[in-house]
Amino acid sequence: MGHVETTYLKTAQAASFTGLSRSTLEKMRVNGIGPTYLKLSARCVLYSISDLTNWLNSHRQNSTSDNTSGRVPSPKAGNSHEETVHARNQRVASASNNEIEADTLGEDNV
Repeated sequence: MGHVETTYLKTAQAASFTGLSRSTLEKMRVNGIGPTYLKLSARCVLYSISDLTNWLNSHRQNSTSDNTSGRVPSPKAGNSHEETVHARNQRVASASNNEIEADTLGEDNV
């Protein structure tokens, strides 16, 4: 078997490679999301170019409505996006139910 050489990048270089900021990559590591990395010591984190490329390719989308965001969740926000979507869906369902009741009862009875 032949030896395959892998090129590794430090966090700042990986940030430049991916188009993300260094702090975004650091937050992704803390949250357990983002590209795979090697941690050689407390201050030495490396990313392989092949892992970065694979991670970038896993985030390809065909539409803006695809629900696979690579955004880093805010530690303070919790599930605010999911809560917002849930609240919106409840308002839409409530409005639809009110319209159905108004149609059923007739305009004079509303």
